[in-house]
Amino acid sequence: MSTKRRRHRLSGAVLGLIALLVAACGDDGGTTAPAPADAGADTMNAADGGDLGEILVDADGNTLYIVEGETGDNIMCADACLDAWPPLTVPAGEEPSAGDGVDGTVATVEREDGTVQVTYEGFPLYTFANDSGPGDVSGHGITDPITWHAMTPDGPAPLDGDDSGGGIYG
Repeated sequence: MSTKRRRHRLSGAVLGLIALLVAACGDDGGTTAPAPADAGADTMNAADGGDLGEILVDADGNTLYIVEGETGDNIMCADACLDAWPPLTVPAGEEPSAGDGVDGTVATVEREDGTVQVTYEGFPLYTFANDSGPGDVSGHGITDPITWHAMTPDGPAPLDGDDSGGGIYG
């Protein structure tokens, strides 16, 4: 066999090995990072929440939720809770922005892990991993053991049978 032919076979084998290594390095076990929201999009907006009326949503249209009794000084959802309830965050040093219909106080709180979570009227905001997409409010009313409410521009949406009128203002 000629030297030229051996080099060609060796080069082909090396290229095949490199392709396999590149493919293996790109495999992250089936998990992917969530796609970032549009850079120019508001952090949160108001949107139609069906029977709940107007609700707050993130830049991708996903319902925003709060934990009953949680404040920026008293974070209750941590560790395994965050798998089902990812916090709405912004990069450190960035300020969240609010779109039309969001008239309350939008701020941030630093979590123990250093992430910067967005708050609305003092309530830390979360999305729900089991919502099927924009407009889904299936996390509203879940008690696991903490109680979750979809957030409205006027405050937490009332749960069924709660005739208090909801909202943080009344």
